[in-house]
Amino acid sequence: MTVRQQDQAALERLPKWAQDHINNLSSALKVSEKALKDYTDSTTPSPFEVLDIVCLTKTTPVRRYVQASSMIVRAGGVRVDVYPQDDGINILFEGDRKVGDVALVPQAGNSINIRRVTYPEKK
Repeated sequence: MTVRQQDQAALERLPKWAQDHINNLSSALKVSEKALKDYTDSTTPSPFEVLDIVCLTKTTPVRRYVQASSMIVRAGGVRVDVYPQDDGINILFEGDRKVGDVALVPQAGNSINIRRVTYPEKK
């Protein structure tokens, strides 16, 4: 007996209301998966894309495109403005007034970290 047959046999042993509830949940899941697929397939490619992890029946990365000419990202008191150019990408960064200085810190050959600078307390 396969796992699917075992699941079906276990389902048939449940009360009718539980079978109906499980079938309704399965149908709702199929509708949700189709709606998500239709939504992500209908987005028009652009210079900006967002990769989210969505968990329905399995963890799936979902790529969505943002229709914009520039994008602003804020985190940890740092603001990063991203502007696509014909020959690359222009990036501007700054700290908000409460944060103060911001540093561009190389992490690897193709990675940087933009973070606020913390200074030791003066005694």
